[in-house]
Amino acid sequence: MFLSHRHEDRRIADKVERWAEQGRLGPVEIVRETEDLRQNGRTAVRKMLAGKLQEAEQMIVLAGADSHNSNWVDYEVNNAKSAGKPVHVVRIPDTTGAAPGTVRGQPEGVLEPGAIARELERSTTKKPPR
Repeated sequence: MFLSHRHEDRRIADKVERWAEQGRLGPVEIVRETEDLRQNGRTAVRKMLAGKLQEAEQMIVLAGADSHNSNWVDYEVNNAKSAGKPVHVVRIPDTTGAAPGTVRGQPEGVLEPGAIARELERSTTKKPPR
C-alpha cells in the first residue's frame, strides 16, 4: 500500500507505518517516499515514485492542512486513480485543508489504526463490477 503525504507530514506518516509494522492495519506493507528528493529535481522524484507507485495495490492519502496544494501528492493520487487502484483519504487530526482535487468529496477516514484496517479490508474484498 502506498502512503501519500506531504513531506512536512512525515511524523504522521511514520506513525501509520509503525501501525502497519505492528500488524495493526492488517496484512499490509507500507510503501512511501522516505527521503526528500525535491532538491534533486522533478525527474529524480518521478523516477523514485514510479516503482513505488507501481508495486502498491492501493493508496492511503493523508489529508492535512496543505495536502491540496502539493503537486507531488496530486501526482501520486492521479497515478493511483489512473491505474484503477483504490485511494483512501485519511484526515490528519486538527487540520482543515482540503483533500487533493481528484479525491475531494470522497469520504474521509479517521487517523486510527482500526478504522484504517477496516477500510483497507473493505476495498480488498469488493467484487469487481460485471
